[in-house]
Amino acid sequence: MSDSIRIQGIQIPVSETILDSMDLAPTEIVFSLPRTTDPSDSSTEGQYSYLQGPVKVPGPWKRGRPRAAKPKKSAFQFVSVSGKTKYMDSASQSTIRSHARRMTPRHNIGRDGHYRPPVKKPIANENSFPPLEVALRGGLLQIPGVDPFNTSCITLEPYMHDLLSLFSSRIWRSIYTLEEIGGWNPIENYWLPLAFQDPALLHSFIACADAYVNGYMSEQKGSGRHEHWRTHMKGLKVLVELYGGLETMDSEPLVLHKIYRADLYGSLDAGEPPFFRGPNDIISAKYSTSNIRSEGLNEICKLLSFDPVLSKCIRQLEGVEGFWPRQGHLSSHDTVSDAASHGLFRSPCEIAQVRLILTNTQYKLVSAANSPPIHLGSMKMAIFEFLRITLVIYTLTVLKERPQSTFIGQRIALKLYQALIVVSEEATISGDLQLHHCSTESTSCSKLSNTLSPASPLGCIVPPGFILWGIFFAIINLPPGNGSREVISIKRTLLKIFTQLVQSSGMGQQDVKFHISKYLWIENAHGALFDHFWSDF
Repeated sequence: MSDSIRIQGIQIPVSETILDSMDLAPTEIVFSLPRTTDPSDSSTEGQYSYLQGPVKVPGPWKRGRPRAAKPKKSAFQFVSVSGKTKYMDSASQSTIRSHARRMTPRHNIGRDGHYRPPVKKPIANENSFPPLEVALRGGLLQIPGVDPFNTSCITLEPYMHDLLSLFSSRIWRSIYTLEEIGGWNPIENYWLPLAFQDPALLHSFIACADAYVNGYMSEQKGSGRHEHWRTHMKGLKVLVELYGGLETMDSEPLVLHKIYRADLYGSLDAGEPPFFRGPNDIISAKYSTSNIRSEGLNEICKLLSFDPVLSKCIRQLEGVEGFWPRQGHLSSHDTVSDAASHGLFRSPCEIAQVRLILTNTQYKLVSAANSPPIHLGSMKMAIFEFLRITLVIYTLTVLKERPQSTFIGQRIALKLYQALIVVSEEATISGDLQLHHCSTESTSCSKLSNTLSPASPLGCIVPPGFILWGIFFAIINLPPGNGSREVISIKRTLLKIFTQLVQSSGMGQQDVKFHISKYLWIENAHGALFDHFWSDF
């Protein structure tokens, strides 16, 4: 057999071993043709046997899934509009691009694939909004309607923006009454920037403005709320002690104020001593040596031998009265600059001092119930308790920031009525009277009124204006509206006593206001309240 094979005119050399093995079994010979016709070029051949079935000859291509196309270079670039130059890697650019496209509504994309801005609805005239309200909402204008880059601590929805706007423009007035007079908004200037860094605080602000949450909380003001208050105050006291005590929090007066408010109002609602001892007397020390300017209270303090606790509290309350005379509540058309030009603006430091003095006075009055002066007689002790409760009510009318879900006004009004009964009993004129008797029997109220009348022995010791002053503040401190049966009963009883005292004295509206104003009285704060109170007769 020749050592070569001619295929299509090409002579290819073949080894003898390959040709000999072709007779043994069916085989297949695959020749590798040289690229040229030169016989000197080496060529290779392969022998494949069919003993194990047909042989799969590997092809010249690679098996498997086809290779994906290489990504094309982006045809656009990111442009930074901020003042800071910051490197942005491809992963960050991809995340921003996906979030931006996800927040774009599909119905705002036209047929050509380009973004089509939504049609804006006509809004009311901007001049229809009060300038002060627009100024207070100025900080919220920095909050975008949509947060495409998730910069907030929580996912903000459109309704959350409305609630935050309501909370920072209207609701804050019932939380910071002194700051409202001074024209300074702590929610917008202090708390709101902190809330956008703390999810829990931001959720609490939104919940405070939500009517459904407030309605649910008002339904839960029954039994068990005092146990919750004790539990939270115990934990708060431990946290304050771990922080280093109240002295280390003087640099954060707004946070310290929140601790004092929760402690004081909870103790007044539960009728228990507060957990903290209150602020120090450094700021209020300048009022400790001054004389009592009130003519009526000066006579009462002489009767009580100038008790140091009550005398100091009265001096402090008279000292902060200067915060109101040249103050007037800003109208809806006044701005902060207008308030400053008319002398109506107070600095945050001055407002904080007045708040600290009022808080210190409240702590002293609440703590005085646990340590009454023993050297006084029973009659003077009853007058002491009546004056102490009236001063507590007076501070609540000046600092009107207690939660609406508490029974503070109802409880203190009941204590004042009980103090009236004790005063009358110590005068040995009336018998043992109870609250439910006065709510059903007018004779008991008339007996108490006769005991407190100017012609009675007690009226010779205590002026009737002093009793009218205490009853007036107790009534205006009660919750507005109809309320519960107890609130209605207490209000009717006190109004009946007040009316009978006025009739027995033969005084009119201006006479009653004149006698009441001899004691602690702020015309800008209590004048309108007295006119509304007089219309209830």
